[in-house]
Amino acid sequence: MEPRFRVGQIVSLKADPSRTGPITEILSSAGVQPRYRVFHSSSQMAEYYEDQLVSVDLGNTTNRLAELILNGSLLDAPSFRARLTASRLSHPLTDNIYALQSARIQFIPFQFKPLLRFLKSDRPRLLIADEVGVGKTIEAGLILRELQTRQQMGNILIVCPKSLVAKWRMEMLRFDEDFRPLTAESLHYCLREAHLSM
Repeated sequence: MEPRFRVGQIVSLKADPSRTGPITEILSSAGVQPRYRVFHSSSQMAEYYEDQLVSVDLGNTTNRLAELILNGSLLDAPSFRARLTASRLSHPLTDNIYALQSARIQFIPFQFKPLLRFLKSDRPRLLIADEVGVGKTIEAGLILRELQTRQQMGNILIVCPKSLVAKWRMEMLRFDEDFRPLTAESLHYCLREAHLSM
């Protein structure tokens, strides 16, 4: 006897129409009737004879989706996962820290708070103003490194008091960043050159 249903077709039990699911396998006939394996949930699959099942009409949209799956027009699982990964990498999420282990620093959770706040804001701008010795340079370095992992960055300018230039330069070396200190004259020169190139 030729099976009436096909793999992927949505069916329900005649005895309990609320129990529906797609046919995952057509089993060898035991006697005259074909048997089918039906997926009900991730923890329950059951086998039924053909006369226990009825086809479910799910409307045009669902039928079209089932058609696409059967025709192979939709992606298989490995291709879908690859595309999902590519999409997540091209549009970084705010709840992931990509540069977590990218610096030679001791992991202190509170130093990541400014970074998390920065990533979650609609218009990312942040003023880091904290007590002396709490780790403002580390917090700034974490934000810098995270931005570099998410997008291409050109020039970076750190503005700080002259007495802290050496400290900032040394701290940025932990993030493999070697900043060149600018004097007032070299800064004026850079600004003049930038203005002329516009």
